[in-house]
Amino acid sequence: MYSSQEKIQLIKSIAEDIGNLLSIKSSADFDLPSPCLLWQAGDVVAHLIGGAQRHMDSLKQASLGYADPPLGYVVPELEQLSFNNANRDKKIRANIGANLGSQFSDCYSDLNDILVACSPDDWDVPCWHARSGTITALQYLDLRVQEMVIHQWDLARSFNEDFHLPKENADILLTIIPNWLLGTFRPGVHLYEPIRYVFHLDGLGIPVADINCYGDTFEINEYFPNIPDCEIYCDQESYILFMYGRIDTTTPEFAGNMKVIGDLDLMNQFEERFKGL
Repeated sequence: MYSSQEKIQLIKSIAEDIGNLLSIKSSADFDLPSPCLLWQAGDVVAHLIGGAQRHMDSLKQASLGYADPPLGYVVPELEQLSFNNANRDKKIRANIGANLGSQFSDCYSDLNDILVACSPDDWDVPCWHARSGTITALQYLDLRVQEMVIHQWDLARSFNEDFHLPKENADILLTIIPNWLLGTFRPGVHLYEPIRYVFHLDGLGIPVADINCYGDTFEINEYFPNIPDCEIYCDQESYILFMYGRIDTTTPEFAGNMKVIGDLDLMNQFEERFKGL
């Protein structure tokens, strides 16, 4: 397990790395496509800026005792939410203009000041998050960690196809992925017999994830009691990038780094049921 201080330090470190990267890029570089389907590199930066601003606003509201949704808020369908988010972040980028890099650094410096000032008791305070609803400040911190790790990869890959997730960043996401699955699951038709997925990481003696999917719900097993329908063997980075939708069954990285024992169509179903925004 990672402490809140370790997570805060990781966010700060990644923000500094991203800031340094952005400082040497031209405005034309920000127009390069990113691994995020709807975004250019500059849109990814704008997304991170907006996320930090909403994070700070949520913590400030929480300190005043407010953790409810905004008045009149209606939870949109996930597909619509993805579309809304993409348009929102493009507008943030347009409003910031040429100061995207400096705005990013200033924003994450402000966020760090707020996070380091949190006391141990503050992490249990409820906060509002548009996709997740009412969550604790610690859960919000985990959302910021995964956003920083994955979108650093998105940005770096926009400029350099040889970039890989640093191991320390990948390690911390292993502890956060179960909550990611909860937040991205898209229920469908109930299955009377669940599909059991078991993921194995290179070098580990036990599975890293054992998931029963019932179509309309799912569970993460702890004792691995059943015979799997689909077993996946891969390295840590490929596992994380698959879980966060950065590689799929159609990409060369999947074919080269992920060995599937079972029906490949079950992996396509997994991608559809656990789909990020």
